[in-house]
Amino acid sequence: MTIIILIRVFMAVHLTHNNAFGDEYWQGTEAAYGIVYGNVELTWEWHKDYRIRGVLYPYYLAIPLWIIKTLGLDSSREVVRLAPYAAHLPLVILSDVFFYKLGKKILGTKAAKIAYMLYFTDAYFNKFLIRCFANSVESALHLVVFYYFFDITHRLDK
Repeated sequence: MTIIILIRVFMAVHLTHNNAFGDEYWQGTEAAYGIVYGNVELTWEWHKDYRIRGVLYPYYLAIPLWIIKTLGLDSSREVVRLAPYAAHLPLVILSDVFFYKLGKKILGTKAAKIAYMLYFTDAYFNKFLIRCFANSVESALHLVVFYYFFDITHRLDK
């Protein structure tokens, strides 16, 4: 498990350098930066007349930004850039854990290991999972919910 976490950290640090996905910034990191530092021009989705975006995820991403600002560690652009990914990383690891647990529950241990290796090495999926998209959070949380959904009986007693 440790090696998987280290690989996920490597992905978060080294595979998120570009700004090819505008929604990643507009849905989370830019809003989080605005919460902590202010003076950010957000897209129309955040405008007071529309407000179609939820604020829970940007506030979650703002926690490490606020910590590094409070400690005075925000003089490095790289530290500020990586702070939201540090907050997002536990959600990615949660996704990994529950994908394996769900596969084990449905298919058994051997098939779950194979499925997890396919999941973990899928370049397309990983390109989006490690980024601070609202959809990445939904993906992780859906795996958790789906895992517990399988424990519900027809009587809804759990």
